[in-house]
Amino acid sequence: MGRFSAMTVTIVLALAPFLANAAAAAEDYVGRVNLIVDASTVRITYKGGQIRVKLAGAEGAEPDRAREVLSERLLGREVRVERATWQDGYLVGHVYVDGRDVATELLGDGPADP
Repeated sequence: MGRFSAMTVTIVLALAPFLANAAAAAEDYVGRVNLIVDASTVRITYKGGQIRVKLAGAEGAEPDRAREVLSERLLGREVRVERATWQDGYLVGHVYVDGRDVATELLGDGPADP
């Protein structure tokens, strides 16, 4: 019986990082954009801290134009990051401002590729 308990503990410990990521992915993040890092990354203030957010669904094809569009539409504004996951120290998710997906708007304006 003691061996079964140790095995159960081992399995739970092995699954803990995956369960933590699943819980984090379910959370929406609402924060104010305070920096445009590059053509597909912004930094937001969230719960008193700073989070780098990569826009899911768009990578900058024309970096200068994409940065300009992001600056005009997002800098100083409150955004919602949905369906977010953590990857390499970044939060990657769909970024919305005024209910509109920013990546979709970038694609419509032409400065980014999916």
